[in-house]
Amino acid sequence: MANQTPVIISASGRGFALRHPRLSSIRQLLVYGALAFLVLFIGVVSGSWSDEPGYIGVVIGILLVLPLIWNRPALGLYITIGGAFVFETFPLGFPDSITDDSGFFQTLRAVGGPRFLIFNGFEIIAVFTLAAVALRRISEKKIPLETGPLFLAISFYMAMVMFGFLNGVMRGGNIEAALWEIRTQVYLFVAYLIAVNTISNRKQLPIIFWVIIGSVALKGLIGSWRFLVTLDGELRGITSIARSANSVMAHEESYLFALFFCFILILYLFRSHRGQLTVAILVMAPVVLSFLTNQRRAGNLVLILGAALIFVMAFYLLRSRRKHLLVVCLLMAMISPVYLAATWTSRSIIAEPTRAVRSLIFPEGRDSTSNLSREIEAVDLKYNIQSSPLYGRGYGRSIIFYIPVPGIKYDFVYWDIVPHNTILWVWMRIGIVGFSAFWFMSGRAIVHSLLVAKNARDKYIQSTAVFAVVTMLTWLLMATFDMGLVDFREMLLVGALMGIVTRLPHMPEYQGTSEVEPDENTTAEHEQVPNIPGNRPRTLHIGPR
Repeated sequence: MANQTPVIISASGRGFALRHPRLSSIRQLLVYGALAFLVLFIGVVSGSWSDEPGYIGVVIGILLVLPLIWNRPALGLYITIGGAFVFETFPLGFPDSITDDSGFFQTLRAVGGPRFLIFNGFEIIAVFTLAAVALRRISEKKIPLETGPLFLAISFYMAMVMFGFLNGVMRGGNIEAALWEIRTQVYLFVAYLIAVNTISNRKQLPIIFWVIIGSVALKGLIGSWRFLVTLDGELRGITSIARSANSVMAHEESYLFALFFCFILILYLFRSHRGQLTVAILVMAPVVLSFLTNQRRAGNLVLILGAALIFVMAFYLLRSRRKHLLVVCLLMAMISPVYLAATWTSRSIIAEPTRAVRSLIFPEGRDSTSNLSREIEAVDLKYNIQSSPLYGRGYGRSIIFYIPVPGIKYDFVYWDIVPHNTILWVWMRIGIVGFSAFWFMSGRAIVHSLLVAKNARDKYIQSTAVFAVVTMLTWLLMATFDMGLVDFREMLLVGALMGIVTRLPHMPEYQGTSEVEPDENTTAEHEQVPNIPGNRPRTLHIGPR
């Protein structure tokens, strides 16, 4: 009897079904074999369409990943978040570029594939991830996808986005430009669904942040190499080396770096993961250099606002550490004026945070021109809003520049479609109802995250919720100043975090009631259902375990 193979009898709506492990293994082997054959067939057909190395590399990479996602759909979420931190939306044109011409965000057509392949690598991975989850749930006689508590708020906004698309195209808008505008909005929704349907236990949270740490470390090394080697430590030579860049790295890179620094501060104050804090500090030097040399004011403002938000939330949540927090705040209050005074007129890289603060009070040079262009742009947007305040102008229609904007970049293909201030852009495109839907969605997500942070008893879950709050609030800052609502990377990260925070209360550790660690071979059904009374999976094991 000691070597007897266990037989599992599981309950279903039609009674009890007998499942033998050996038969299950054979069935899985057949499924994976068929999937591997399909992947190979698609690869061969795709390769016959183009012999471009970039395109073939993207296709091979995607086909290698898809079977892994089929087996572990959560991998789709890790790739989504990692891709948001690693891959640029547009190619920059530096000779050392290894992440901005990848096909993750660029369409397969853009990297050498056939003209009809107008989707990108992320979209393939996202659709496959949701399909894998849906098919599993359907086989278990469940609804295809979980929705989560933020679904209605996001769906309301998405419905207005679809209305804006139809409204714009029917009124003469460019359909390709309209599709590009709504693409990022759809990304937020898709990332939310992926997170809601793949996050099931606390063990996944550190994996997500290890992915973030590794991704940021890689980008820090790339940025440092670019500044020290490619540019030979000279920022004035950027435009002569890169065909479409005016900074060392992509603009949104500074936002992601600032969030990384905020994450380090959260780990330190909440003492939630010593290992991650140690590693993050060890890899921080090249990240700091890349952050400073990128010279983006918005990134510095995000860091300042994010740190302030973290201290406020920590002071409220960590009552036993309030004295320590007051000491840290006192030290910061003493050091900050000294730093500002010492670097107020400096042009060195170390003075970049000071330049961001000074530019708000006494803008000059490039900052003055940038401020003026944004102010005029905001006036133009208000006039556009007034032309159709209720329904909006719709997507795909050019902005009417009643006042010419100085310093506008005509090399950006959608310079007359997307402004810097994408908060007003929302109102202009989908009217007051859509604008209200956007703020309802954002406010609902932020309040939900704050409540999760307030009620969580597990420090790592609490840290995750705090990080989500900081990300969402600073994302709204980026949306106001630097196209935050049309950036692929930011929208994916925000959407994923919206989905993640909705799953945190379902974890036993959330209320400090962690039970026996689930077995690594637990089925997807068992993983996704919280272990609470009255909701236990009906599975009967016969034989020795």
